[in-house]
Amino acid sequence: TEMTAEGDHVQKVALEGTRVKDIKLKRELEAAEIINTLLCMGQERTERELIRLRAWTYNFYEEVVQARVIGVRP
Repeated sequence: TEMTAEGDHVQKVALEGTRVKDIKLKRELEAAEIINTLLCMGQERTERELIRLRAWTYNFYEEVVQARVIGVRP
């Protein structure tokens, strides 16, 4: 029975270690998912800003051409 009790204790310690490891991995996964979400949001915002900037640049160019400040590009 002493061996069984010792074996049970070893098994409980191993299970507890596995449980703690699982909790740590779950937290790491959640943190990685949050970071990924934030990066995607940043990328989408950057793409929207780039589109807006390209439109503004084109409109500015059109206004300058209409004001005859510069000629039309060939």
